[in-house]
Amino acid sequence: MPRPAIQLAGFSSLAARGAVVALVLAYAVSVWGSGFDRLAETRPVASQPMVSRLVPALFRNAAHRADAARAMAQGRPDIAHAAALAALDHDPLHRQPAALLGAALLAQGDFTAAEQAFRVAANMGWRDPMTQAYWYDAAIRQRDYGRAAQRVDAILRANPRAPALDDLVQPMTQTATGRAALAQQMAADPAWLDGYLNAPVRLDDEIMIARSGMIAAAGAAGLNLGCERPTHFTADLLRRGLRAEALAIWQAHCPHRAASGGLLNGRFDYAASESGAAPFGWQRRGSGDVDMRFVPAKGGGQAAKISNSGAISRVFLTQAISLEPGRYLLRADVTAQNGPVSGQVAASAACGGAVIIPLPAEGDIAAGGQWLNIGACGLQTLGLWVRPGAAVTIQNVRLDGGPSQRR
Repeated sequence: MPRPAIQLAGFSSLAARGAVVALVLAYAVSVWGSGFDRLAETRPVASQPMVSRLVPALFRNAAHRADAARAMAQGRPDIAHAAALAALDHDPLHRQPAALLGAALLAQGDFTAAEQAFRVAANMGWRDPMTQAYWYDAAIRQRDYGRAAQRVDAILRANPRAPALDDLVQPMTQTATGRAALAQQMAADPAWLDGYLNAPVRLDDEIMIARSGMIAAAGAAGLNLGCERPTHFTADLLRRGLRAEALAIWQAHCPHRAASGGLLNGRFDYAASESGAAPFGWQRRGSGDVDMRFVPAKGGGQAAKISNSGAISRVFLTQAISLEPGRYLLRADVTAQNGPVSGQVAASAACGGAVIIPLPAEGDIAAGGQWLNIGACGLQTLGLWVRPGAAVTIQNVRLDGGPSQRR
């Protein structure tokens, strides 16, 4: 049968204990979708005497657990309480009846008895998420963030797509000590981390910012995601306008592609993207008039060889930047494949993704540098242009200056 909707109606008295304790109930209710619903069908099993006599003793414990889970799903902790006690009578060594009993007592507001039940459940191992959620909350309240991080890890290892994942880890992210403890668990690259990285598009910006902070912190704690695994996440941050958060992840996990002088990949160490799949760095701008290829450069990195057969200047590379308003000096090592090098390459800097060549350019990229006036806006775009008829090689692009150079 279809899984009933998970509701916690009637459990609002738990609010004073915090959102994390409510997760115990969420996990208790989620048990209903773990196979018990197929066992119980549409009617209680063990709680009906006529039906109970037909259930073999070997399966009676599962039937009582099904009744308890069903009752929690329906918001009936009193019935869940009785069914969990019956399950304990039939199999006192099974970990789940004690946890279901604790969840029912918690929902009834009997916190002392709930703690006793969860102590029993805790002695039976770390695999039950209700028990882990309860003791996770206890560790948070005691500010034992090391133990709390272990509990989170245990819950997510058992269920990488855990309900309310961000609600679960949110208390850990509220203090520096909590963030450090969680980052240490993430540094071991647990199986649930990929689910944390592949965030649903419906997540709020606030949650994405919290996740990005933890992913960056895990990098500082020793996690190395490389440049490919965080690409989707960082690209999503950029689409939301959260460039600083995306850049922090990129610098933590892809250090050889880190920013320098306000630019990424100034030495073209990795090829510019044509598809836009790379979240940072240079993006190629296609034009039938422009031919561009990358070749090894002396001293390391790569050089871009560009020629423009058209009658007008063409932009060949762009990069999204995030700089304080001010005057910046853009320089590069440029050589001409034929003719003079002066004036063959120019730069533009504009807001809103625009790429409009400055006429006239203030200075020369190839001879001392070109001055750029960077305005205040959320999306800044730097463009590199090649003049008509030019054939040049450019490498080692760098950007200097800043607010102190403002005029």
